[in-house]
Amino acid sequence: TPTGIQRAVTPLLKANTLGQFSAVVIDPATEQVLLDVRAGRPRTPASPIKLLTASAALSVLDPSERLATVVLLKDTTLTVVGGGDATLTRKMEPGVEAATLESLADQVEQNVAANAVDLQYDESLFTGPVLAPGWPASFPLDGVVAPVTALMVDQGRVRPGAASRVDNPSRQAAQVLAGLLKKRGLTVTMVGKGKAPEGATEVGRVESPTIRDLVERMLTDSEND
Repeated sequence: TPTGIQRAVTPLLKANTLGQFSAVVIDPATEQVLLDVRAGRPRTPASPIKLLTASAALSVLDPSERLATVVLLKDTTLTVVGGGDATLTRKMEPGVEAATLESLADQVEQNVAANAVDLQYDESLFTGPVLAPGWPASFPLDGVVAPVTALMVDQGRVRPGAASRVDNPSRQAAQVLAGLLKKRGLTVTMVGKGKAPEGATEVGRVESPTIRDLVERMLTDSEND
């Protein structure tokens, strides 16, 4: 009922934790408006825009597709190529489906005979600014969202479990991979930005959960990355 909704919701709105806001509650069965707080006033959309993002992703992309992060080898240069997987992690965590850099490092160890390599990262899949228009420059440091790059690990967090994000997630992911390769006995002489060379051989591949699962995670957790 309108009275019940207003009694339950109004104290939350008056707590003044939402900043500038509008609110509307509608009964989907009857289309009766149960609560209207400045609902007709234009606002800058926040997380509800994820519904449109989800619809676009599921329309444009194959819901069963997975996003691959691959490592290529040419001569003694390894190139880790970002595929846009924002759920890539350092290692597998219980109960979490995700591609891991540990798995990628294991594959490289098995498939690369050289003792010393250069490692470059290719983030060219994504172009344009890493922060959207209107995003404060403080967003990554505040933990709101990572800079948008095609390669990142643990959502670009400065360390697993932290809120703050690094300013260059692609470089960080390559550095983490380099550390994992060194633990496996492979000397990494240099880490830098580059482009995957023509004729390179794939020596490692990990894949994200499906687009369908990524969209569900985004909506369930209101996940910005």
